[in-house]
Amino acid sequence: MVAICYRFCKVLGAVLVTLVVAGGAESDAPRLSWPVDCTFGVDCWIRKYVDLDPSPGRRDYACGTVTTDKHSGTDIGLRSEAQIADRVAVLAAAPGTVAGVRDEMVDRNILDRRDRDLKGKDCGNGVRLDHGDGWSTQYCHLKRGSIAVKNGQRVARGQHLGTIGMSGSTEFPHVHMTLRHNGRVVDPFVGEGRRSASACGPGRSPLWTKATMARLSYAVPSLIDLGVVGHVPDQVEARRGWLEGDEVAPAAPVMIGWVRGFGLKPGDQVILTLKRPDGRTLAAKTITLKRPYLKFFRYIGAKRPGAAWAPGRYRLAVAVVRPAGADGPGRRKSYRAEAMVAAAAR
Repeated sequence: MVAICYRFCKVLGAVLVTLVVAGGAESDAPRLSWPVDCTFGVDCWIRKYVDLDPSPGRRDYACGTVTTDKHSGTDIGLRSEAQIADRVAVLAAAPGTVAGVRDEMVDRNILDRRDRDLKGKDCGNGVRLDHGDGWSTQYCHLKRGSIAVKNGQRVARGQHLGTIGMSGSTEFPHVHMTLRHNGRVVDPFVGEGRRSASACGPGRSPLWTKATMARLSYAVPSLIDLGVVGHVPDQVEARRGWLEGDEVAPAAPVMIGWVRGFGLKPGDQVILTLKRPDGRTLAAKTITLKRPYLKFFRYIGAKRPGAAWAPGRYRLAVAVVRPAGADGPGRRKSYRAEAMVAAAAR
């Protein structure tokens, strides 16, 4: 999501393009706590960072591409649209005063809308907090009817503001939090100090609290969901959370293992292996990526070999391998579909 602003937010689109601030007293800046009631890397992820590239390209604070051109905030996303029903709380990242709210927009994936012109309301439902000394935070895409604060109200750090939804211009359930100083976007992973345009990694004075910063490793590439089903799945089913069952009918025409992820880059290898109950391999595939993926969805599988699938658990294992290169040593992340997503044919 780019160039977001409420009617009450006196920030022009031209200002939003200027992403990292120089000047100002860092000592006056708020220190931000994690603004969602979720566990980073377990049931929520940072799906996009602030874009620090002033050109039409994209570059996050770690010199990766987990952002979009002119993206002005930190997107903390849930696993699927089904988790909206869990009413995951959005919290004030720092003490402040409510400077604006919106709470009337419908929750709907922008991909499912015929009319995608939101007439300047791309942020959807949300809250803006004034932290003093020119600092503010804005929280977008909250669920309609969930806003729990009013204009002019003082709020404490960690106070409940609303819940994550799908309002405004969004393709996945998340809160888009933007930090601004005197109208300019500041990346909380970098802070305000000047640094080389080619520098990678956190700034000298990031604006997350130390406790929060310690939790927020640059955890990409990441897989956020995987499973085993008895039909050929698609991305719509996956993002809506419709593939989370753990049983496959004996007469299912196929056995398919699927996976969703983000933050993958050229050269990454995704290794998928689907095994039968007796441990033999049913299907396997290694995919070497040729381009970056903000969103990634793949599956492997096989047709039913006879009248019915053998009873037992069919297990999917997925590994993501990033070769050593300019961004550091190589690394491997392994994911397994076990009890929750392994399918028992019976």
